[in-house]
Amino acid sequence: MPGPSGKGPAPRELPFPTLGDTPDAEADLKALAEALSAFAKFNQGLLAARPATGASKEGDFYWATDDVTYGPTGTVWVLKAGAWVSFPLPTVVTAMIAAEAISTAKIANLAVTAAKIANNTITGAQIANATITATQLAGEAVETGGIKGLAVTAAKIAAEAIETAKIKLEAITTALIANLAVTEPKLGAEAVSEGKIKNLAVTAAKIAANTITGAKIAAEAIETAAIKAAAVTAPKLGLGTIRQEGEPPQAFVSWGQISEAGVIEASSGDFTIAKITTGEYEIKWTKEKTSLNYACVVTPWGGTLPAVGAVTAPAKKTLTIHPVEKTGVAINAPFTFIVIAAS
Repeated sequence: MPGPSGKGPAPRELPFPTLGDTPDAEADLKALAEALSAFAKFNQGLLAARPATGASKEGDFYWATDDVTYGPTGTVWVLKAGAWVSFPLPTVVTAMIAAEAISTAKIANLAVTAAKIANNTITGAQIANATITATQLAGEAVETGGIKGLAVTAAKIAAEAIETAKIKLEAITTALIANLAVTEPKLGAEAVSEGKIKNLAVTAAKIAANTITGAKIAAEAIETAAIKAAAVTAPKLGLGTIRQEGEPPQAFVSWGQISEAGVIEASSGDFTIAKITTGEYEIKWTKEKTSLNYACVVTPWGGTLPAVGAVTAPAKKTLTIHPVEKTGVAINAPFTFIVIAAS
């Protein structure tokens, strides 16, 4: 009898010839091909190689390996109602993952970012002691509300870890500072201004001997009422440091013998000299004079003698001398000078 009369197992039940069938290879293969054509086909390849809708049958599948619309492994397409329709692969949810199935070794470095962690999912009990270091925290990652009260102790703060810029204004009050905890090496220059010192907080016992010099006291900073009776004695005053208001200038004599190069050959020892330029020598007293009421005499000595020595820019601290020729041209020349002020 003509075949094939046999049927394969359900659900496909593909035809095959039996011993009682008349041998006919062409008819048998045609019957098998027709039966297979009734089932959906599953092909794979590049998206550009996907068959046209007319060359496929309703329900056929095509896996485009280079189409990463729904993931790195490709996208599956199905022919539905005469058009190819894509759909994502199943999403992996928590219920599909067994407990402790994903170990640290199975997670790529930097794979889990903050955006991938739900809020409040990681608690303190899930973090091993000392596993999170400063380098693993993003800037401003830990806010005030994220720190438990009294959780940060001195032992948990590295040396110099807290800079001035990291301390909120008025965050550290007096009650938070242990007695004698803040020593001089811990204070930056000018860190404690006048407005930060409580009235009467700094007593004599808190000031080391000789720590406050004249350079550290502003002009008129110490008024009469701030000086204890009999506190200022003669040994505490330098010679000539106090003059009565209206008192005439103090008398002094200053002299020197200066070489052409501007070197002091002999002097009264109370000044320095600098040769500024040709024919210009500046005398600078080590102690400022009390007024400009002084007289200066300049005379040449040795070498080619100039006619005169001019004096310009007299001041309480400096005096400028110009040796000149008879023609009035400034020259470098040795000279002597004497400055006298009478009381």
